Amino acid sequence: MKYYYHITPSRNIPSIMLHGLSVTRRHKGLGLLSDTEHFESGGIYLANDIEDVMRLSEQNFVNKRYWGILQVQISSNTQVFPDSRARGAIKILDSIPPSNLKLVGYYDSIAKKQLAQLPSLRRTSPNNQSRQANKIRQLQIREALQMYRRTHNA
Repeated sequence: MKYYYHITPSRNIPSIMLHGLSVTRRHKGLGLLSDTEHFESGGIYLANDIEDVMRLSEQNFVNKRYWGILQVQISSNTQVFPDSRARGAIKILDSIPPSNLKLVGYYDSIAKKQLAQLPSLRRTSPNNQSRQANKIRQLQIREALQMYRRTHNA
């Protein structure tokens, strides 16, 4: 058995850990592989080590911040297609079951560092000032509504 690494947007991790990595025909992956026949047929893109997968993600993916890094175990009979234009990149044409995957960490593409876990991304709640301002506005609206009712019902 041989180990490689795969990087994917962090939102994909739960599904991948449940269903595995599937070969897709739509996704062209990194787009670096020189073997046109295999590139066009889709596949799963892997790197030899974590440093390579982070480097490749910086070169090819720009719209996401947090990435999951998976260690991928492939069997010795899996056909591997090296990419002569991207050092450390390969492609395979076999799907990978969840049992052959291990989440080894995350990558922050803005800070350019590996993380053991994702930071908590909680939404900011209103602070005390804005809560107080909302209460004042609600009171003003209630008072204005009461005054309107008094003047129009009289």
